[in-house]
Amino acid sequence: SVIKFAARPKASFLDFMKGNVDMSLMVAIDYTGSNGHPNDHQSLHHIYGGNPSRYQHAIRQIGNIVSVYDSDQKFPVFGFGAHFNNVLVGNQYWNGVKHDFHVNFNPSDPEVAGVH
Repeated sequence: SVIKFAARPKASFLDFMKGNVDMSLMVAIDYTGSNGHPNDHQSLHHIYGGNPSRYQHAIRQIGNIVSVYDSDQKFPVFGFGAHFNNVLVGNQYWNGVKHDFHVNFNPSDPEVAGVH
């Protein structure tokens, strides 16, 4: 026999949204060769006729939804797997593959303003 029972409703994702939650979007872009060369029409990085790549499209679709719940509208964007040839970033030159870098090339702050 049950002597005492208490039910507590669990908060849903919608409850958090209604409660003025501050959500932040963080983006990581895969530049590894497994995505194909940007000139290849099958590549996720391919930009065709001025239209956004599939990566850009996905980031914008999700970013435009999540950004509404971010109070400062600044989003850290990281890249991995890109190959650099003598690119000056801060006070050093990047050469070879970088496995973790700020896409805005600001060594002290990975955030970008807004979703573009």
